[in-house]
Amino acid sequence: MAYYGFLDVTSIHMCQMFLIVFIRSQYIPFVENVTSSYKPMGFAKIVGNKGGIGISFKLFGYILTFINCHLAPKPYRVLERNNHAKNIVKYLTIGEKYADFDITSDYLFWEGDMNYRVDYSFEETIEQINKGNIKLLLLKDQLIKQRQTNQVFFNFQEPDITFNPTYRRKKGTDEYSNKKNQSPSWCDRIMVKTNRDIDLIYYDSIKAVRHR
Repeated sequence: MAYYGFLDVTSIHMCQMFLIVFIRSQYIPFVENVTSSYKPMGFAKIVGNKGGIGISFKLFGYILTFINCHLAPKPYRVLERNNHAKNIVKYLTIGEKYADFDITSDYLFWEGDMNYRVDYSFEETIEQINKGNIKLLLLKDQLIKQRQTNQVFFNFQEPDITFNPTYRRKKGTDEYSNKKNQSPSWCDRIMVKTNRDIDLIYYDSIKAVRHR
């Protein structure tokens, strides 16, 4: 399928998760070894509402891997989120077969609803958002803290977060929804792992896109 000079390499889905990789049409003849896989981690480890999906291929000899995930919910389930991420690495059978994809990939892009939260109450977080204290809130971000202590996502890069937390909004508005006193958080993230040069140009939320 072609879109404005791009062709899809392949796609994969599992429940609400969907991943499709497009590439400029002139590069399609150089794509090799396309693989995809999924790993459900919901109820009894067989329901796909949680878990991960992935696509990997070679381009000009470099291995590119793309992961989409939905990790464990609720603020206190940090260790379970960590374990979900580790099991995605362990059980997704994509890319080269001699090692896990996080080792073999030259460029690894990991995105999705990772569900890591800000360790503040709803009211405290709203107060700091209103004051513009994004840097203070990032000190309480669970994913950043887990990465700093090498618990998960070793050697990944994430561009600087300069936008307000994206979860959870009232439908069709910019107003935050207080769901069981869960703090507004940056649940949806994109990270990159590579030993090669890469320019992380733009990282932002699109306020105009709202769930209705």
